[in-house]
Amino acid sequence: LEVAITARAGHAIELARDATHPCVIVIGGDGTLHEAIQGLMARPAGSPGVTFGIIPSGSGNTVAWDMRISSVAEAAAAIVGGATRRIDLAELSADALELPSIEGGGGSDTRPAEKASPNAVTAVLEGPRGYGDKIYSINIVGWGLPATVLRSAEELRCCGGPAQYNLAAYRSLIANRAYHASVSFEEGYANPYAGSTHDDDSYIMVQSQTTVHMGDKMPFCPRAKLDDGLLDLVMIRHTSRCGLVGIMENAKVAKHTEGPQVEYHQVASYTLHPTKADSGPLSVNVDGELVGFSPCRVTCIPGAIEVYSAW
Repeated sequence: LEVAITARAGHAIELARDATHPCVIVIGGDGTLHEAIQGLMARPAGSPGVTFGIIPSGSGNTVAWDMRISSVAEAAAAIVGGATRRIDLAELSADALELPSIEGGGGSDTRPAEKASPNAVTAVLEGPRGYGDKIYSINIVGWGLPATVLRSAEELRCCGGPAQYNLAAYRSLIANRAYHASVSFEEGYANPYAGSTHDDDSYIMVQSQTTVHMGDKMPFCPRAKLDDGLLDLVMIRHTSRCGLVGIMENAKVAKHTEGPQVEYHQVASYTLHPTKADSGPLSVNVDGELVGFSPCRVTCIPGAIEVYSAW
């Protein structure tokens, strides 16, 4: 048994990547879990397999909740019991994407479309946190409002705790920004929109999950399964402030998908191209961390990791 305590942001990535034991147990919240996943996926080819365990001790513990682990005792019982399952991850990448022209505040950008390259974001993501040009999600990949709220919360860090996130959410609600993007669904899976593109539509948010729940245990993707090989993608079109409040209230009881402003898809992969700013490094919320980039392709990696199971 080896016990390691994280000392800085990104440290859990290194510890999980370099682990020599057949089992890695994370004691922490969703942020620590997110980092450990990056490390596990960065292990060199041919490395021994690792079984992943979660003991929830953070403020959110959303992923553990989906795994039916709500306490330290339940987590310990799952680990000692030894039953395991393989669950999916989402991979965010910028490989071989075509960039559309981007419209700025003064009119359309007349630059021709070019190949998207991860190089521009790699310099940021390979900093002290140790990210590369692929980022893995065990919970959410959110663009638009989810990223704006995180960015705003950083500016309100002086408030501390839940207050900074609540204030950031209220600020974003009052602003009621529209986010413009093209979202493409790729061929090769059972989806009526396969091969089609939602071209330059106006959204409040575009968010995919491998889990049912997001922050505050909200069942935002009620049809999601941890091991079905699909991403559950929710696209909320721009609406009024009252409309947005209604959607989010309904989301607390998984009724939001019935509204006309909400599209719900189950897909193997999709691409996101922001068309009016809101792109580049640190423009996507990945598991509650503002580390993702756009434009991007988001792909489900079926059975990517093995976890101790309580369900």
